[in-house]
Amino acid sequence: IIKPMQLNKTLYTALLTFSLFFSSAFAAPDFLPPEKAFPVQATWLENGRQVEIDFKPVKGYYIYQQSLQFHVLENGQPNYQFRPTLPAGITKFDPTFNKNLLIYKAPFLVQINLNQAISSSGKPVVELGNNTKGLRLQIELQGCAEDGICYPPLTLNFNLAAPGVKAEPMPDEATAAPS
Repeated sequence: IIKPMQLNKTLYTALLTFSLFFSSAFAAPDFLPPEKAFPVQATWLENGRQVEIDFKPVKGYYIYQQSLQFHVLENGQPNYQFRPTLPAGITKFDPTFNKNLLIYKAPFLVQINLNQAISSSGKPVVELGNNTKGLRLQIELQGCAEDGICYPPLTLNFNLAAPGVKAEPMPDEATAAPS
């Protein structure tokens, strides 16, 4: 025979266990800050004419291909733009945009040929490939967590001092892009 006090204790323990299990099972997931979810490194290759960008979205996160933009800054302004060949992505239907978009879930590389820069006036530029004084690269991207949130566009700035240098984004420079 179970005494009323033991029954109350047993019910209390069962209820507590049940509530802890379901509260953790249905709790909102913890999302990474964008700079942790979408790590990026840039390397100015030894030849001085190319920059290699290594994108490494963390498992459970992805980057939109259409969001990728590449610029070289001059006097703090994005004066030179690049349209590099991008690797094939994965097609994903995005209900926010109501269309299929290409995304990257796995790490990927992009190479920028500095001799293929386009100035803000739309004219090709050749002198960037001959630069040995340093380069300030700006990359814009946007991505989402598969568990349901999308991040605002992110702007990353890299200071590449010379050919052969690999860099992380400048810490105070990883910001949401202006709307």
